[in-house]
Amino acid sequence: MSVNAAAEILCKNAARHPDKPALLFQEGARSYAQLERDAWRFAAVLKRRNVAPQSMVALSLPNCPAFVAAFLGAVLHGAVPVPLPAPSGPHAPGAFCSGQECRFILEDAGAVLLITDDPAQPCASEIAVLPCDPWGPLEDMPLETDRTAFSPGPDDLAFMLYTSGSTGRPKGVPHRHADLLTPQATLGPAIFGERPEHLSGEVLLSTSSLSFSYGLMAQIGLGLAGGATVLLHSEPAAAGLVVETLAARKPTVLFSVPTTFDALLRTMDPALDLSSLRCCVSSGEAMPAGLHEAWQQRTGAAVTEVLGSTETFTSFLVTRPGRDKPGTLGSPTPGFAVRIVGEDEADVQDGGIGRLLVKGPGIATAYWRRPDRTAEVMRADGWLDTGDLCQGSQGQLRYLGRSDDRIRTGGQWVVPSLVERCLREHPAVAECAVAACQVRGLAYLCAFVIAVEPNADAALGGDILRYAKSRLARHMCPVKVAFVSELPRTVTGKLQRHRLQSQE
Repeated sequence: MSVNAAAEILCKNAARHPDKPALLFQEGARSYAQLERDAWRFAAVLKRRNVAPQSMVALSLPNCPAFVAAFLGAVLHGAVPVPLPAPSGPHAPGAFCSGQECRFILEDAGAVLLITDDPAQPCASEIAVLPCDPWGPLEDMPLETDRTAFSPGPDDLAFMLYTSGSTGRPKGVPHRHADLLTPQATLGPAIFGERPEHLSGEVLLSTSSLSFSYGLMAQIGLGLAGGATVLLHSEPAAAGLVVETLAARKPTVLFSVPTTFDALLRTMDPALDLSSLRCCVSSGEAMPAGLHEAWQQRTGAAVTEVLGSTETFTSFLVTRPGRDKPGTLGSPTPGFAVRIVGEDEADVQDGGIGRLLVKGPGIATAYWRRPDRTAEVMRADGWLDTGDLCQGSQGQLRYLGRSDDRIRTGGQWVVPSLVERCLREHPAVAECAVAACQVRGLAYLCAFVIAVEPNADAALGGDILRYAKSRLARHMCPVKVAFVSELPRTVTGKLQRHRLQSQE
């Protein structure tokens, strides 16, 4: 039998340091002993409600102690927690399950219970509800429980995440118990060192929600599993709110995404003391070299970049500051291997562009109820086709975007990120994205640009086009510049180029 992942995380840390804060939230805290108690009480509530092991239990909660206790309590009981996507704006009760996407997830997963902070939300009428406040259930929980954890088999599920749906309908990605423990065993030592409790002295802040793979990995799979104190940030990652948290709570480890690191640099008071930060981790998309340099100059902390996915749960590539070039993907974390393959499935030559494949522990073996997509992505020999485009040169990997972002124009394939990298070097360009536009029925490239200064005009657009023509091959040059105030992104910060195509 496999070990119960929640029991491994909770019991180990409650025994080693019962009074140490596991969670900091608003003005309160939960020690490891209290968190263990709360999780067991959630497990007891599920048992009392006759929720069978391996049943799907949906979580519609912001980053708060109740989310953590409910997630771990469900795993203790043997149920399968399914976090619903977090809102993109400030959280209000009911914001999680108000859309068609969340209805689809509840139906697709076959959830038997919804744990939520708003029992009046529309989806709640179609499913049994366990109402909560940020600290726990509103119904009485048993004070004494039978602390016998579900004993999983090697294929029993522990939790299920849904892909962000940036290019289509979300897909369920079920993970086993061992998968929840993989980040602490592999990525943790790669970032924080080989000590048994490499995070035990840290205060960890993630600007990514627990509802998403990156945030869940950072806060539970690394933070709590490694014995850290996790600082829960209840609101979405608005830069001003994150700055307030950095100033007031002094975290030592920050997990975020490039767009938030950039926003923080533009928002922070120059006098703000950030000397507590000793480690910063970025994911979601490649961080430009200039942003690396600016962040380290401002904070004194270098940024470690990692690459993972909902399918892998953990990050499987990691950069080492001082060894790997900013903007590259570094090397595989322990236990993982990667390949870059072309359209013919053969490994590409040095300097070539191809799809990134990864193999290692903790990778999902199937999509939920999607055998067609499983067959396309999850190979029988254990390799996962990530769908990421990468280029390998002299031992360095560079991320180029998603394979389905490529644009065919002039009879040749163009990788948008290569064009965007060039355009960002223009002094008037703050940020940009490249997508396809139709001209007389043919596909050409259009650059959507956020200008450094407001009131950008056609003259500046022409200058940007001439700049591109002087540096790029003809088929890679945009034919048009459209100035925008923002670029469409998922709530995890990933660029949605397909939405730009619909704008043009």
